[in-house]
Amino acid sequence: MRIYHGELLHSASDLANFLDCEHLTALDLRALREPSAAPPRTADGDETALVQAHGLAHEERYLQHLRDTGHQVTDLKTAGGDLGQAVAATLEAMRRGDEVIYQAALRHGAFAGYADFLVRVPGRSCLGDWHYEIADTKLARSPKAKFLIQLCFYADLLEQAQGLPPARVHLYFGDGSERGFRTADYRAYFLALRRRYLAFIEQAGQATYPDPVSRCDLCHWREACETRRLADDHLSQVANITRLQTRRLQEAGVSTLAALAGLDVGAKVAGLHPETLARLRQQARLQRHKRDTGDDVYDILQGSRPAWAS
Repeated sequence: MRIYHGELLHSASDLANFLDCEHLTALDLRALREPSAAPPRTADGDETALVQAHGLAHEERYLQHLRDTGHQVTDLKTAGGDLGQAVAATLEAMRRGDEVIYQAALRHGAFAGYADFLVRVPGRSCLGDWHYEIADTKLARSPKAKFLIQLCFYADLLEQAQGLPPARVHLYFGDGSERGFRTADYRAYFLALRRRYLAFIEQAGQATYPDPVSRCDLCHWREACETRRLADDHLSQVANITRLQTRRLQEAGVSTLAALAGLDVGAKVAGLHPETLARLRQQARLQRHKRDTGDDVYDILQGSRPAWAS
């Protein structure tokens, strides 16, 4: 998200981030509206830079593949200018009927972004006897929900520009494979997520918590969130605990590592098998002991006798 000429604009990445972590969206919004109230950002590490470099290289390889196979490509990445100029250049290329448009800028209302590729296909639209479909490059080898959300985001903007929804969206994966998806299969899910996102933005200031998620390692707020969880003695500090187990414990009123460590041996938690609860409780006790004394304590689990001890 960003402020453009005094207006808050939202991107495809904003919706994908919201799908991953509402706390991430809340912090991004706070940093934009109240910079002094936002926690410090974590600088991108080598892993993030490497992922970005590989992603760009994959995109450029596919761009070169299109050129090598005889496709006419209009490259708008080097056009320069601000968003408004980029959108105008994209619309001009679409009206000309250019075969492939690279880094196409699209905007409708508060939503805007740059699609990797627009690919011309036959079919009547307000442009003429053609219209466009969205194509995107991803390093992954299989589709993910957030990829399809991003594609639907651009497909919706594209519909506003050409007066016709693209029937399909396309992904080009890191292993060189390609796959198309029916836009209609994912549109309802996308629209529901967008409504929920907009409602969240409108209710800025509502409480969120930095529960750990899969993308934490690459998030620019990761250090601030980890500091918060440590200060709160959050259950996520317990080694090998799952999000479902954490939720079950919290529903039972057990919200910290110390509280889990202090559970009675006979305690029960709905939705957790007694053996699972016993294992988590013992793990919490070992970690609390280490934290309080600095001493390491180990448990040998039953059935885990090493082969060399036989």
